[in-house]
Amino acid sequence: MVQSPSLQGAPRMRQLRRDSKGVASTVATMLSLLVLLLFINLAIVDIVPRQENDAEFMTTQGAIGAFQTIHGLAQGPVIPSGSDLSSPGLTVAFPLGTHGVSPLEAPTTGTLTFNPGAGKAQIWFTFVPHFNRASVTHVDQDIVLAIDSSGSMTTNDPLRLRISGAQEYIGRLSCPDHVASVDFDSDAYVTRANIGGVPHHLTDASNNCFPNFNGPKADLTTIDSAGSTNIGEGLRVSINELLGFGDAKRARVIILLTDGQNNFGWQDDLTRAQARRARDNGIVVYTIGLGPGADAPLLTYVADTTGGNYYAAPDASSIRWIYLEISRHYTGAFVCGNLVSGDTGSGSLSLELRNRQYPSQTLTYESGGIVRRQFDGARVLDGPGVGWTSTASKGPQGALSLDLVALTGQEFRADGSETQLVSVRPVGRDLQELVITKVNLTHVNDLLTKENANLDYWQTQGAATAGAVASVKAPINSAKTSLGSAQTKVNNGNLTSAKFDVDSASSQLSAAITAAQQAADAGTMQQWLADQTSDDMLLFACYLTQWKNWYTGISIEVSSADAPAWEAWLNRTAMDSKMQYVISRPGNTAILTIRAVDKVQIERRILSVALSG
Repeated sequence: MVQSPSLQGAPRMRQLRRDSKGVASTVATMLSLLVLLLFINLAIVDIVPRQENDAEFMTTQGAIGAFQTIHGLAQGPVIPSGSDLSSPGLTVAFPLGTHGVSPLEAPTTGTLTFNPGAGKAQIWFTFVPHFNRASVTHVDQDIVLAIDSSGSMTTNDPLRLRISGAQEYIGRLSCPDHVASVDFDSDAYVTRANIGGVPHHLTDASNNCFPNFNGPKADLTTIDSAGSTNIGEGLRVSINELLGFGDAKRARVIILLTDGQNNFGWQDDLTRAQARRARDNGIVVYTIGLGPGADAPLLTYVADTTGGNYYAAPDASSIRWIYLEISRHYTGAFVCGNLVSGDTGSGSLSLELRNRQYPSQTLTYESGGIVRRQFDGARVLDGPGVGWTSTASKGPQGALSLDLVALTGQEFRADGSETQLVSVRPVGRDLQELVITKVNLTHVNDLLTKENANLDYWQTQGAATAGAVASVKAPINSAKTSLGSAQTKVNNGNLTSAKFDVDSASSQLSAAITAAQQAADAGTMQQWLADQTSDDMLLFACYLTQWKNWYTGISIEVSSADAPAWEAWLNRTAMDSKMQYVISRPGNTAILTIRAVDKVQIERRILSVALSG
């Protein structure tokens, strides 16, 4: 059969067949799913991590905000001590973790912990308490001066040096001492009664230090030189005066002076009996025997029985020195009394955020500041309030203010990814101010000038030789030179160099004490004068110690596992002021020491921390 021309050369049409097994549709579906999975994978690889990073960033910012809320509460207005602290405080929300941004992502978790004993900020300084009011330790006392007025005194004490010596002794007493006197010969009377007047007792206004013990000094002038000797009666009347008019809370003292012996044997028995009576009532008796006729064994018995001392006076001119020596018995050695003072803020609230995309980190509130620690180290975001105000045109002197925060409560721990509520309540706040005494070195120099004049005076009085006085004055003058140089440097703001001069002056004062005691041992200076000079040097050295304490300043110490971060923060804070400071970090403690602090103001706050609900 011949084909039609129109069909010649045309392609052959294929007939469609039924796909009974559905192969084509399956392939198409698989390709569609493959494309869909590719898009999902791209989202997981790119979009989801970015969303998770953003979510964890917001969680971190929310956590920082929670810590800043606590910080704000701690920095709030100060509640005076004794005020009502019933405030409910705040409930602060801490996000522990971040919820997953897709159904395929698990949430991140965190841990919130509170440790009341961890983390600690302290402020330390040394100072001399009340030394401006101190001289030498003094024992309040009631004293009776029992003075022999027998006729033999016209020979043994014609110039009445026993009276002038007793008056000088009274002049060395201080408030609130009371003193009275007894005139005894064959009989004994409290003075003024010896001339027919009203006796001036210990409790009389005229017998205390207002004004200047002039009353009892005048009473001594009524003591004459006539009659015989009855030591026991003089002792008996003196004891009666102390028991009837003295104060049992004070030291009770009798100083009995005589140049002779009892006229009758029974008076010796009376004397010994009265000595035992004084002992039984806590009364100490010092006895002075003038000249070779004094009954030294009996007077020694009286002194030894009562806990006193017997002094032999070869002649009337030595009475003065014995009175001055006795005056030292109720004046103890000066103690500078350096104290270390400080205040503490402790407790640590910490949140560990275990982020997956945004950097994992730990946030901590401790020592009144917020610390942020992550992979690249730690940094203090907000620290406690530290303020500095200069108080001098030259030099680093100034006033320091500091906030100390203590967290208190039961230790706790919370884990998970949900928000945790924490109750924070103020339970104690107070404001303390302390003015640090800044010693004027010129004032100490002036005191040393007076000390030299005092030594010169006692040299003219025969209490020390010229060589002994010169040996003590030499180091005193060296100290004066050093202090003059130091004060000039202080005025110019050069405290570090001034400190060197003050240290040198302190060493010279110690040398003056050594020289005084060596002179006493050699017998070229009376012991009481050497002791008095030594006590004065100790007092002046105490002034210099306080100057050095002022120069050394105040130390702010923060103990923390993040001590390097605190060291950096303290350094930044100090650099922003004009203070003179030193930074150190022994171990896990960062220390800022601020020189020359005139005044410190400490605002201390105590916050109670607890899980809410």
